Amino acid sequence: MAPIRIQNLQWLGAAIVAVSGLLLGGSALLVSVNDYTRYDVGVAELAQFKLMLAVANAVSAERGPANAALGADTDEMPGLVAALAVKRASVDAEIAGLANDLASKQDDLHDSELGDLRRALSTGRAAVDRLIATPAGQRSGLAVARTIESMFAAADSAAMLRNDIAQHIIEATPQITTEIMLTATASELREFEGRLGSYVVMMLASDATQDAPLLTRLAVTEAHVLQLRNMLGGYAGAYLSATPVLLAMLESVDTDYFGKALPYAWQIAQLGDAASISAADFTANYVPGMASSERLRDLIITKSMTRLWQLRNDASTAVFRSVALTGVIVLVLLGLGLLFRRILFMPLASVREQILAVASGDLTEPPATRPIGSEIRDMLAGVAVLRQHQREKQRLEREQRRMTQRLKSLAETDTLTGLPNRRALRDAAEQMFDSSASDSQPIAVIIFDVDHFKVVNDTYGHSMGDVVLKKIGKILPPLLRPNDIIARYGGEEFVVLLRNTDIGRASLAAERMRASLSQSVISRQDQLFVTASFGVAVRQPSSSESWEQIMAIADRRLYTAKRCGRNQVCFSDPGESIAASA
Repeated sequence: MAPIRIQNLQWLGAAIVAVSGLLLGGSALLVSVNDYTRYDVGVAELAQFKLMLAVANAVSAERGPANAALGADTDEMPGLVAALAVKRASVDAEIAGLANDLASKQDDLHDSELGDLRRALSTGRAAVDRLIATPAGQRSGLAVARTIESMFAAADSAAMLRNDIAQHIIEATPQITTEIMLTATASELREFEGRLGSYVVMMLASDATQDAPLLTRLAVTEAHVLQLRNMLGGYAGAYLSATPVLLAMLESVDTDYFGKALPYAWQIAQLGDAASISAADFTANYVPGMASSERLRDLIITKSMTRLWQLRNDASTAVFRSVALTGVIVLVLLGLGLLFRRILFMPLASVREQILAVASGDLTEPPATRPIGSEIRDMLAGVAVLRQHQREKQRLEREQRRMTQRLKSLAETDTLTGLPNRRALRDAAEQMFDSSASDSQPIAVIIFDVDHFKVVNDTYGHSMGDVVLKKIGKILPPLLRPNDIIARYGGEEFVVLLRNTDIGRASLAAERMRASLSQSVISRQDQLFVTASFGVAVRQPSSSESWEQIMAIADRRLYTAKRCGRNQVCFSDPGESIAASA
């Protein structure tokens, strides 16, 4: 066997190290290119979402001049109608901008939904125009309320399109999930602030008999607005690195809306039709208080866009650095192969071993080497850079795993209603049952489902059935305590868990939910109301009944309520006292 020449070993070693360097550099380059591509797509998607937010805000803001005109006297009408026309033109311009963007991306699905929004907006505007054309003395409070709610339908359509686009963006670019959720929440805050003012306008136009249900809807809307504000305050700073500007804007929202506009709305609402103020004057006083919420939304989306641009630029820089680093490594290794001989062979072997270690995932610092030439030190420095890049890659992978864990929590939420799903309910119930004996507290279980839900689907379509389920997810949670749990169990069936609640208080809670649902309008346009039947069971602290057994009792009582005529609450079995209310 011919002896192996050291020169050949040098060439072989240099070749191996060069290939390893190319593989590692190529790996770092691929990661950087993928990051750049994802962030570039995210920038485009976020820009489209910004257009949609502008559309949703414009549709919501159109209700301001519309409400003012609906409650105006004849002599005020020309100026208010002119202001409404200007607002409508700006809304149409925002919608046209979004339509052009969707057309440029050949987004037929969302373009079709935009058509639905346009139809809903056209219907609402037609209703407003008809009532404006009616003499002021002939406009009934009910007609004003229905007309305003027709504009609610347009806002709901805009919100659905906004949420659909948000869902599409999150699926395509999950790294901006947090930004999308925060901006959608800020947009929803502005919408429900406007709705709260619209309910006050309804009260100004109505007689005293309509004030009680409107006050209830006002209170429910206020609770939702407060919940949205708390969500923004709790998470915006954590995810967007709260700055003095963002904190100051949140304080402006608290001062302008929650400190001034909201108390003012309640003051006028409590006076009702006895208030000596027109709808136009109320609107003029109330609407400026919502400006801070609009600026907050714009600030969040601007910061989100700035953050994505920075990430995109950083990824672009990383691409060029990876290319340069790979080229430097290869050139250095080839130069060493041409220029150095045996005296550098062992240091080159050390370099080779370190590169292979990095390639195999071993990123530990190598032991100190004996004194070597400056050229070899440069090579080892390049390997150290690669090692650091791989460490950074592993850090990013760990961050990705943490994000996956957060997404897992989303898997426990029902996407339609936003409530916990069956899996999350079962986990919470088992934990609650396990701790109930030591806590010595009874646990109440309420199970209910929508009466004649199949009829709703068959008559109005499954989309209206989804609207019913979404309404339940918004109407009922505010009626419960913070530690209570309401979850969608499946289909049109829901389950409520109440801590430290006996049968009496559980029945009262079920009755409140039943009454609130039966009085809530699902669709003004279709005059759709729904009811639900409720079954109540309680597990005492000393009981050994399992979750399945308590559910079976509640379910049996649910069907007793169904058999007794529906829209009832049943908290006992046949032969005992059955409590039901219609």
